[in-house]
This record gives sequence, structure tokens and C-alpha cells, in this order.
Amino acid sequence: MRKTKSPAKRRASKKNEKPAPFWARRGGLCHVEIRTSDLAAAAKFYGAVFGWVARPNDAKSIFFALPDEGEALCPMALEGKPRAGSTLVYVNVGDIGATLARASKLGASVIRGETDLGGHGACAEMRAPDGNVFGLWRA
Repeated sequence: MRKTKSPAKRRASKKNEKPAPFWARRGGLCHVEIRTSDLAAAAKFYGAVFGWVARPNDAKSIFFALPDEGEALCPMALEGKPRAGSTLVYVNVGDIGATLARASKLGASVIRGETDLGGHGACAEMRAPDGNVFGLWRA
């Protein structure tokens, strides 16, 4: 006969479980892109203001991480001309296609359809009826 944990022991073990990181939760803000003409200056500024640690990605982008986090996923600085509204917030969704369809029915327009990111996930961009642009992310 297999022993099962008592309800109290199950609750205690759940309390000890580490919750999923914020970027992995459905509906959670999972990725932010910050356009900048100077990646080095952005790394210095955001590091000083928020305590973020810059981690190189490629010649035209860097990831930021919190000092105590192992993975650098959110946010990200991209080389490009800064402009009003150039910070793009991504929301983690389970199904980008279904989310695009639902949002389109509600008056949003698709800026960039689902784009595979080669093993890193997929993303898309939409303009909400109020004019705000947001991104969709699927890990």
C-alpha cells in the first residue's frame, strides 16, 4: 500500500515550491523592448536606475536581468531610433493565433503576425482600438 501525504504535508510542500517566474505566467507581462540609439548608455542608465544587469545578446541588442536572477529575459534594449511610444510591452499568451483573432474581432489591427523566434518562442504585435501597440508572446 502506497502512503500518501496528509493534507497538511501537501500544503507545506506546496509552500516550499518556487512559483513560476512572472514572465512564464499566462497573462503576465513577459517582455519589454526599449529602443535606444546607444546600447552602452542604456545599459549604464537602466543599471543605475533599476539595478538591472546588462547581458549581451548580439551586436544590436542586450538583455537585462535582476542581479539575483540566472536568466536574462526581460526587458531588452534594441538598437534603434527612440521615438514616442517606442517601449513595447509583451503579454504572455498561450495561443498567439487565437489571441490575434479574438483581439481583431474586438477592433485591434495586426501589425506583425505570429513570428517564430527559432526555439525561443514566438511573438506578434497588434494595435489596440485606442491606438496603443502591444506585443504577444508565446514561450
